[in-house]
Amino acid sequence: MTDTTAPTAVPPTSDQDPFAPEHLRKPEPLHRALREAGPVVHLARYDVHALARYVQVHAALVDWQNFESGAGVGLADFRHEKPWRPPSLLLDADPPGQDAPRRVLREILVPPALRRLRTAWHTVAEDLVDTVLARGVRTRSRWSWRICDRAGRKASHLVCE
Repeated sequence: MTDTTAPTAVPPTSDQDPFAPEHLRKPEPLHRALREAGPVVHLARYDVHALARYVQVHAALVDWQNFESGAGVGLADFRHEKPWRPPSLLLDADPPGQDAPRRVLREILVPPALRRLRTAWHTVAEDLVDTVLARGVRTRSRWSWRICDRAGRKASHLVCE
């Protein structure tokens, strides 16, 4: 009897660190290199596989049965290690567990609803920028951290309204 099993393809390996400061500042060269390397690339530093081409990324995103998110969407596998943060109801969930939260957000985040909020967000953003520019930006000062904190809280408040 002849073995008709196809040989397993070994993906190319990259020693690049996608989280290195230079890649975070300018990710395009790394993304291009990963796409050129192949449909799947082994990232040796983290011992994970990466998808960088649209076709493979899209296929993985819609195939939640084989590419589950319920164990976490980062490098940590919440099934085998303690999560470093509470699991997200949307990101770290698979159907049917994410269906109810997605239904709620689908009503809130549809384009017409976001367009209605745009004017309010734009006004608040302009006011915050005007405040920062009027006071001057001093890096690493308590004032700059306070204004950033205030901006973050105001933006969160707007989203919740």
